[in-house]
Amino acid sequence: MMSLGLSDSDLEQAFDRLAQALDAVGEDKERSFLAALALTLAGRMAGLTEVDAAIAMALRAAER
Repeated sequence: MMSLGLSDSDLEQAFDRLAQALDAVGEDKERSFLAALALTLAGRMAGLTEVDAAIAMALRAAER
């Protein structure tokens, strides 16, 4: 998994927080929320190469 220094514990907490946020927005707004989150996080990356790498990792994870 792509990580910039987050510990396993921090990644687990991030997962839990994301799950709580998804519950809060509801099923009908999940896609919009995830798109907004992805764009927010992409905006913090150094360039499109990093964005492409993150997308590729997420696609591989989704195929499992």
